[in-house]
Amino acid sequence: MRKHTEAARQQAFTLVELLVVIGIIAVLIAILLHTLSKARDSASRVVCMSNIRQSGLAFVMYANDNRGQIPFGYYSTQMWTGYTVYHRNLPTDRGKLLIWGVLKAARLLSSPQFAYCPKQTDERVKYNSESNPWTFPPVSPNNLIRVGFMTRPAVSWPLTMPLREGDVVLPAAGMPKIHKLKQKAILSDVVGIPTAATGLGTLFLPHTTGINVMYADYSVQFIGHDRVDARLKQILASSFPPPGNLYLDETTDPAKPTGLWADLDKSK
Repeated sequence: MRKHTEAARQQAFTLVELLVVIGIIAVLIAILLHTLSKARDSASRVVCMSNIRQSGLAFVMYANDNRGQIPFGYYSTQMWTGYTVYHRNLPTDRGKLLIWGVLKAARLLSSPQFAYCPKQTDERVKYNSESNPWTFPPVSPNNLIRVGFMTRPAVSWPLTMPLREGDVVLPAAGMPKIHKLKQKAILSDVVGIPTAATGLGTLFLPHTTGINVMYADYSVQFIGHDRVDARLKQILASSFPPPGNLYLDETTDPAKPTGLWADLDKSK
């Protein structure tokens, strides 16, 4: 009996051995969770890239039917608002479709989910969220409907009230021509929202390490944040509204545009 007890003791784990095994298991779990997190991030980035490409092709389809004109831009002087579908100044005003809203009017946004990143968590640019309902016109107090990607801030769109609710309002200067954009960035994830009364500003949404960008040659690239980090910090540090040249300046020297979108352009 004594020999049996001693043999059992010899086969049992000591406390130190148990702690070592538990430590090893904890390390393996941490490595596994990190790997799974990276895999999920990678998968969502791929879906996001697919969505932004589909969005770009919808714009190209519009341009093909409209003499090459493409509805890129921003409203008024707010050059970060290239995500706009619908806008009204007050709940009692008639609202208008602009930028992405032009695609909706042309029935090119029948499945609007492709205009959003699946990893998006910001309610302001998330599909059919409480702060961004896909309802036309939106229920008060919402006065905007946004998508999850931004267009190149090529031209300013007016805040003129339309004759009828939901009409399209076009920019007086006309829309840019797709063939003139060449190697330029035309769509991106939502970035560079300044801090205002409506909410905190953002550096990168929704990816923490960079931005998905589509170019006029239909390619899509993931651009690391180091390429635009300094510019975005300038935007957040600026008083509201930030200077437009922080987003894009193509007039001072047309041969050498500057700003966030110029940073995203492909080098010649």
